[in-house]
This record gives sequence, C-alpha cells and structure tokens, in this order.
Amino acid sequence: MITIEEARTYYQGADAVHDFDHVLRVLAMAERLAVEEGADPRIVRTAALLHDMARGHGDRLAADHAQAGAEMARELLDGQPPEWIEAVAEAIVAHRFRGGPAPETIEAKVLHDADKLDAIG
Repeated sequence: MITIEEARTYYQGADAVHDFDHVLRVLAMAERLAVEEGADPRIVRTAALLHDMARGHGDRLAADHAQAGAEMARELLDGQPPEWIEAVAEAIVAHRFRGGPAPETIEAKVLHDADKLDAIG
C-alpha cells in the first residue's frame, strides 16, 4: 500500500488546486465515506492518494489525467493482486467530473464524491 509520504512525492510542483493539500482533504473525506458506505478502505485510500498524480507530469499527462493516473497506478502497484490493482485504477479513472466514465463500484463512487466535495468546498 502507498504511504502518505510516498504519495507526496508524486505531487511535487502541482498547481494550487490539485496540490497535496487537496489530496489529503480528498483522502480524509473518502475514508469517512468509505466507512459509511461499506467500501474497501484499502482501495479507497490508495486511489485517493494517487488520483491526481498524473497532473503536471509532462508527456505522461494525456488529455485525460484520470486515465494517465490509472496507468501510472498500475505500474506503481505492480506485484499486488491484479484484481486489487484494477479496482484502484477503476476508481482513479472514474473520479473525473466531466468526460470520464461514470463510477460504478462503491469505491469509485466514494472517490468521485470525495473529490467533488473538496472541489465545492
């Protein structure tokens, strides 16, 4: 599992809207929602820590930062159970408000909602 300190390294130079403070706020809200909704806390925690890591990574940042982030997460989490990796990646892909797939799993819905709640304040 990714630690907070490890995740922080992926957000060096991030813009003020998507900096690591944003990640920590999303993490706190996502963990709270995960308990309320019965989501897998390991999937939610990992996806929350990594959800915006593709922002600001130059050529790795495709038009869709969520898709690029999911691909980066798959690489970082290599060695974990494949179904767990895919659950994390699915949550990252579906966290986008516009233009992405609708979240389907409870973990993806939790991350999506936590990210949006932070965006609206």
